[in-house]
Amino acid sequence: MPWILVILAIVLIVLFYYLARSRSGPREALPPEDNVPQTFDFEEQEGIAAPTRRRLRIVAPPQTRRGKRQQVRIELKPLPALGETKPPPEKRIDEILAVVVNPMVYAAETGEPLETFDPPLTVTISYKKQDAARTTMNNGVPQLSIVTVYESDKGLRFEKLATQVTPDADGNGGTLTADLYTLAPNDPLCVGKP
Repeated sequence: MPWILVILAIVLIVLFYYLARSRSGPREALPPEDNVPQTFDFEEQEGIAAPTRRRLRIVAPPQTRRGKRQQVRIELKPLPALGETKPPPEKRIDEILAVVVNPMVYAAETGEPLETFDPPLTVTISYKKQDAARTTMNNGVPQLSIVTVYESDKGLRFEKLATQVTPDADGNGGTLTADLYTLAPNDPLCVGKP
């Protein structure tokens, strides 16, 4: 009879050991299907209240907030009217050709607004033949870029993102692609030259 108690004690010790280890192990790993980047596609819209002025794709990897990996959701806010606002010469942006989109990014589960991204979001904006015609060419590639515009205590600020320009084979436009590490509320994305 004492050998049954010894076996029972060993089983209970092993059981408690595995329970304790499972609780102290990694937490909040997303299931494999939730651990892949999400792709958000937005079509160009016309009109004064259009939320986007060019075809647009945002690829958003899961983001970590407060120690937890989360998918994101993206909402489009109304486009601001920048009018004839000119970027300062030191930014090396000659002109804003189009205000494209004013996205807000949120943690899907908590609804918390997200402003920094690690890993970054990848933004791809389609440009039109008319956009390319308004700038210079370099080996057949139009000198265009994705530009963020944001409000600061010193007025509007402009940041040109490192942009990959890919012309379409037919010469009727192409795509601009850049990584986005920060995006505060009311920071529209624009097509700029160069």
